Amino acid sequence: MTMIFSPKDMKRYFASLGVLALCLPALAQTTPTNGPALLYENFGIIDTTQPSPQIDALSFANYGSFTVTGSPRITGYPYTQLGVPSASTVIPYLFQNTLNFTNTGSMSSASGFRFETAFPDRGSQQAASFYNSASASIFGSTYLLISSANIAVGGSLTAGSDGFIQVEGQDVTLARAGLQIQPLGLDVGNCQSFFPVTTTNFFPSAGVFDVSWDVHTNALSVATLVATNSDGTVSVSAPRPVGSLPRAKAFVRFSKTTPTNLFYQAVFVQVRDTNVTSSVRFASFPTPPQGPNPPFATPVIKMSTTSSNLVTESLEQKSIYIWDKLASEDVIGPETNLVLLANLRANTFMPSPYYVSRVAPCEYTTGLTPNYVLTNNIFYNNTYSNNVVTNVGASYVARIAATSTQLPSVPGATITNTSSRIEIDVDTLDLNRTRFKADGLVSVKARNLQPSANSVVQVADLNYDLGARGIDLQIKDLVLPQVPAYFGNLAIWSGFWTNQTGFTVTNVMPDPANPMGSITNVDTNVVDIVFHATFVDNRMVTTNSVKVHDLAMHGANTVFSDKMSVTESLTIDSERFTIAPSGRLTLTGAGVKSLTAANAPTLSYFTNLGTIIIPNRADFGTASRPLVNFVNDGSLTAATETFHVRQFENSGSIVGTAGIDLEATSAKLDSGSISAVSDMRLIGNDFKLRNYVQSSSGLLLSITNSLSDSGGDAKNSIIVSGGIRLAIKPRIGDLFGTSLRATAPRFGSVPNTWAGEDRGATVAGFSNNVVIGRLNLDVAQAGQLTFAGTGTHNGLYVDFLQFGPGLTNDLTAGLQIDPSLVIYFADSNLPAEELDGQFDGHLRWVREFAGPNSGVDVLVCTNGTAHTSTVNRSLRNSTTIDSDGDGVPNFFDPFPFNVDALCQGAANLPAAALINSVQVVSQTPMSALLSVNVAPRNVYQIEYATNLSSPVWQVFSTFTNVSATGSLKLNLPNALPAGESQRFYRVKMNP
Repeated sequence: MTMIFSPKDMKRYFASLGVLALCLPALAQTTPTNGPALLYENFGIIDTTQPSPQIDALSFANYGSFTVTGSPRITGYPYTQLGVPSASTVIPYLFQNTLNFTNTGSMSSASGFRFETAFPDRGSQQAASFYNSASASIFGSTYLLISSANIAVGGSLTAGSDGFIQVEGQDVTLARAGLQIQPLGLDVGNCQSFFPVTTTNFFPSAGVFDVSWDVHTNALSVATLVATNSDGTVSVSAPRPVGSLPRAKAFVRFSKTTPTNLFYQAVFVQVRDTNVTSSVRFASFPTPPQGPNPPFATPVIKMSTTSSNLVTESLEQKSIYIWDKLASEDVIGPETNLVLLANLRANTFMPSPYYVSRVAPCEYTTGLTPNYVLTNNIFYNNTYSNNVVTNVGASYVARIAATSTQLPSVPGATITNTSSRIEIDVDTLDLNRTRFKADGLVSVKARNLQPSANSVVQVADLNYDLGARGIDLQIKDLVLPQVPAYFGNLAIWSGFWTNQTGFTVTNVMPDPANPMGSITNVDTNVVDIVFHATFVDNRMVTTNSVKVHDLAMHGANTVFSDKMSVTESLTIDSERFTIAPSGRLTLTGAGVKSLTAANAPTLSYFTNLGTIIIPNRADFGTASRPLVNFVNDGSLTAATETFHVRQFENSGSIVGTAGIDLEATSAKLDSGSISAVSDMRLIGNDFKLRNYVQSSSGLLLSITNSLSDSGGDAKNSIIVSGGIRLAIKPRIGDLFGTSLRATAPRFGSVPNTWAGEDRGATVAGFSNNVVIGRLNLDVAQAGQLTFAGTGTHNGLYVDFLQFGPGLTNDLTAGLQIDPSLVIYFADSNLPAEELDGQFDGHLRWVREFAGPNSGVDVLVCTNGTAHTSTVNRSLRNSTTIDSDGDGVPNFFDPFPFNVDALCQGAANLPAAALINSVQVVSQTPMSALLSVNVAPRNVYQIEYATNLSSPVWQVFSTFTNVSATGSLKLNLPNALPAGESQRFYRVKMNP
């Protein structure tokens, strides 16, 4: 149980704790008679000096200010500071014999703190309690290490930019606490005068690493070096590694020592991220005061960004400063830098004219501002002597990191080896409204995570190993989509050169010493122009995507509500795993590309209401251990997906960028979609489809008991480009509400096989025989679809058979039906009577069947009573068949299945509507006038369709005949809209 107390009862609490402590056998045996005090309290200001005094007390309480200013160094200490070349570091301040720690004030140590129970004659162990109140703060420049059974932190824990915060304990609450590793190199407005490059030393800035470097003397074309843009920026073509800068800001300073000695300094800065600002000042460094080209000054470039710190709720500015002394000081020699070995010791090859710093040099704050407006001809005009000049130049590409260390080049090095990190390893953890910030890694391991909401983790690199006992494991508010950052590459090139402009005049004049002679005078007016140009390409970014390197979840029921990208390892140690609607789980990186049974060894129930993205395999269950239940109402994307499930439900989106295998005892595919670039297999006992969309190359159906949809209005769509194979006929079920589209590519032959029963051209074939509601067939140029049975005698029954344009012109070339199969259809977009019997009798029309896609209602009169009957549409519209034998073919007969006399005087006969004539009254737009006879005082509607082979009638207008007579003229404005080739109209009584 976490112990929380107030200062007023501290003495009483610690006194009683001291009495209890004397009863502990281990403490009693090791505590000397002059042993630790019961309680050390500080109400004032403690500012220790080196060597730091040792506090030896069972309980420590700070209510004021406690500061440790110094601590000895030691070599080989286990907490050696990461990133420091030597193996020595300062020791964090350590208390002796202290069981309980309380801080309600402020504590600070340049070396950090270790809060644990350390004994003078043996090792350390966890303390009993650690308490940091909501208003309290603890700062450790290097280390902040807490090891205690009970930990309650409500204030702030902060370490320096290379620091390390570690929390270990049993019952730990960090609710509303702020844990932060300070950012590297905050620009707080203070400046520093320093000279990191000297003849003997070089001091690189933290977190700046070499990518490439060079010093040179070469030819440079200056004629087209720069051009101004209309928005005030400039387009420059700098030498490599900078290259083209299409939208750079220009900063130019002009000076001259004499009328014929001119000096131009130009700095061009391009930032790729719009959140970065740039500015330039020109400063003369005091040593040496003048370089080889006076009066050149040193340009200092500042590039800054500002972001919010969600832990401190303050704005932070990060800056990168570059200064270039190429022209202002004599710093270039034949070597890379002034003293190559000194640079090697500092682990950099940065050319000596440059320095990259995170701290503002005072020379920037006091430097001169630009004083010249850039023009296109600043580097060259046609009066100059040279358009190609010889320049002395240098270049450098640096990687600016968020931390001062980079991973060592050794096998097995991971993000856990870097500095600037926070590690939490506890049993029970409360993270309600906890705030984290670090530019390195934050690692949290909790065996029993309490429901924690509204935490803020402003960290780009994370590890989580989380569990829960007796409650749902809630993965919520543990990542942000992006966090502020300032890192990336900087490319610099600079050079200086001289050009000339002017003229020479030769004059012949009398010789003053010899009146009879003459002399020749040469008058020269030549201007020397010296240039120094610096080009900076800031390729840095100001946001960083969050990566969870290792994610492990342990608990009977895990609910995942965050948006995480996992890069190295994933473990789902749960019987039930649910991704909430707000959840998004993405696997990426070399470490984890697949989700398999190895990642989820105990999983039985999987529910996805959010998003899953997997670059390689996604395996849900195995043949030997299928999942009990799989539900997808969200989005699932993987390369290949296999499902071994007892109960499968999909109402969301499942995408396989390769293939999909689904094996389920029962599957409900309702209002969702499944698509695969390659083949798909559906295997199981019972499959039900409604509002379902599926597409794949090939499709295998192997359903044993039932395969069905919800009827003619099911609106299912199945598209295959590599053929369909019904391996076995299910015991029951049909697909009248399903549209199956099968196509063949150019010059490709696509096989299709079907296991339906051949029951002949009878209505009986259209029941429990996997009837397809609409079968759409089409081929590309020279393509072919082949159909065969799985045995020697099979039938494929289709309610409506649709042929695409690739088949209508030459049906026999694009379609082949094997003797083992007969395709039976009830209706088609091609004349059914012409199709019937083709392919040697293996394409048959079943005129007696009228299904949801092939039936049409007609009037039939029996014993003087009219009623509606559904008949085969192609039969109803036949222009050759006379079903009632009255001499009028069905298409032209209003009562094709009755002798018309049988309907005379039928009492309930619907009011008739007869179109007498059609008159075109306008061509553009085309309008018509209908003359109709309708019954008085009835409501009618005019309907239209674009074809009669498979008409879809739509309402054009509705009218009521209010007159006592039945003869009307009806206007049809815009009867044939632009873009349509034909329309058919009918008038019917409004139902």
